[in-house]
Amino acid sequence: MNPSEVLYTPRLTRFPLAFHLLLISYIVIFLSFKIIHKQETKVALLNSIPWLVFPTTGVISGMALTELPAITLFVGSSFLLGIAYNNGNWRSQSSSLLYLTISGILLGLSTWGRQNFIVTLVATLFIFLPINRKSIIFSLTYAIPALVIFLYPLSIWHGLVPPSVKFVEEGYRFSNFFLSLGYLGIYSLIIFPEFILSKNRQTFLSLSIMSLILVLIFPDLRYAPSQFLLERLFGTFIKNVIAYFFGILLVFISLLLVYSIYLQIRKIKKNNDSNLTMYIYYSLFLIAICFSNIKITHQFSSRYITLALPFLVYIVGANNFLSKDKFVFYRFTFSFVLSIIFILNYYGFLLP
Repeated sequence: MNPSEVLYTPRLTRFPLAFHLLLISYIVIFLSFKIIHKQETKVALLNSIPWLVFPTTGVISGMALTELPAITLFVGSSFLLGIAYNNGNWRSQSSSLLYLTISGILLGLSTWGRQNFIVTLVATLFIFLPINRKSIIFSLTYAIPALVIFLYPLSIWHGLVPPSVKFVEEGYRFSNFFLSLGYLGIYSLIIFPEFILSKNRQTFLSLSIMSLILVLIFPDLRYAPSQFLLERLFGTFIKNVIAYFFGILLVFISLLLVYSIYLQIRKIKKNNDSNLTMYIYYSLFLIAICFSNIKITHQFSSRYITLALPFLVYIVGANNFLSKDKFVFYRFTFSFVLSIIFILNYYGFLLP
């Protein structure tokens, strides 16, 4: 297919809609930084940009648009949840109940695009602590609309997916958990390397040894991107060697990311930051959405990681890292160019 033919394909006609959804998501992320985290306008704008330049964000713009509407709805849900929590920690009961109800509805609707988002209920439990009569009412106000909307298609399908694609939910692949965290760790290197790299040598050595042992014990962790292309170009042996090294790298980065988030939570707690609860919520959701990918057994794709990317933006941006970084423009530009290359390739402008 040549470029002139591509212009009239259904894939390209979906792109304007994807652009608008990306823009809406960006605005909501910006408002989250400005209103929930109380950042200055310029800082909030900067901290929101990574969502637009991630390579995987560009990839999903050309897909069947199941991920992007779901992400947009869920980002809106998390924003209203944060507004409700920050509203005097539930002091204003009527407004909080309204925010929570709409937030629950948006969460439920987001699961129609990607069922994985329902795992946010696990992360949200932390927001409603300590458990008392009032917190139970608030949590049910949020959870019931989400669960009712989530369960409606499941009652029709008699499972998590439609009967026609029932094969995708057979069994589990736990290696996807490490692969997902590993890709998020790579993206965090693009956003702000110091967040994930500011560790001592002993930490790097310990995590490296753990990664090597895990990959040796569990063969599923040996992962080679574009493995069919690699095997065709270099043969099975070279492909397997690459799978070992890349698997170790991804497991190492995944462990490093979790450890970095843990250290950041400790730092926020030590500083008595009012954002501690929301930060833990973001972190728990990030890990939960990665864990939910173990149910994807037919084929792992980096685009599944996009579901968690807004929360990676929240985790890094909530602490003003980017405004202190002199080289952030160059990394954002690199990531944006990479995203454009993936989009052009998807639409057939680069490779037939």
